[in-house]
Amino acid sequence: MKYRLTSRITTTPDLGGWCFFVPSGRDFDGFAYAAAYDLNDDDINALDIRDTADAARRLTEGQWLEVTHDAA
Repeated sequence: MKYRLTSRITTTPDLGGWCFFVPSGRDFDGFAYAAAYDLNDDDINALDIRDTADAARRLTEGQWLEVTHDAA
């Protein structure tokens, strides 16, 4: 099954849930994301991984990137 990533910026992450968050100053790791959800990293759209990593690099102090996926 193939997956697409989506992301949104938040300043109030719910760290007690099942969501995947990237804090400002950290890189998005597609392999870690795939492992966290027991996905094959080859099944995640490569452009989505790149775009999510770019979005994580643009975060400013106090921001978090919430990353989710859906079946393509």
